[in-house]
Amino acid sequence: VIATYMLPPVALAVPLYMGLSHLGLLNNVFGLALVYLTILAPFTTWLMKSGFDSIPREIEAAAMIDGAGLFQTLRIITLPLAAPVMATSALFAVLLAWDEFFYALLFTSDQ
Repeated sequence: VIATYMLPPVALAVPLYMGLSHLGLLNNVFGLALVYLTILAPFTTWLMKSGFDSIPREIEAAAMIDGAGLFQTLRIITLPLAAPVMATSALFAVLLAWDEFFYALLFTSDQ
């Protein structure tokens, strides 16, 4: 996951351009969103997984013993404890997408 960020954006520009051209998604917001999704999804998934793994299972087990259901445990216990990692993931996703302005300029120009 982290190794993909070691490549400069220019190294991925030609393969992404060819793929979007083949799919007919150049000059299209959906094509640009697809590029951003493929770049950002692995990193944010990895970050969220490590954040959710850090929540102790004992707290969730205690909620289950107290009579909370699965969705109630998720809503009342797990999501509030994971709020910082969700906010951090969202912030990183926005900043990384903002940093990839090169792709927006390349894939949405008419020239």
